[in-house]
Amino acid sequence: MARTPTRFPTHGPDLRALLAACQREPDDDTPRLVLADWLEEHDDPRGELMRLQVRLAALPAGDPEYDTLFEQHQKWMRKHLRRWQREADQKIQRSARGLEGSVFCV
Repeated sequence: MARTPTRFPTHGPDLRALLAACQREPDDDTPRLVLADWLEEHDDPRGELMRLQVRLAALPAGDPEYDTLFEQHQKWMRKHLRRWQREADQKIQRSARGLEGSVFCV
């Protein structure tokens, strides 16, 4: 069973560039999904959160997949949110499709 790391990874300029791409195209999910892929490739659990939030935001009302994805989202939050809050040194109230402007440690 994989151990949960005590801190989120930091990634430097590559992460900054991917975040900038997301900020340039705030209504386009493609940069967010590229970022999610990159985060997951670097063993960063925030990639999973981003992917879940993008999928949830795209679902039409009443979609049968919603409950399953929402439960996965809640499970992620229960597992990682407190650690993310500690690292961000603030309360994270919500993130929009996986992005919260000041919570990525680069």
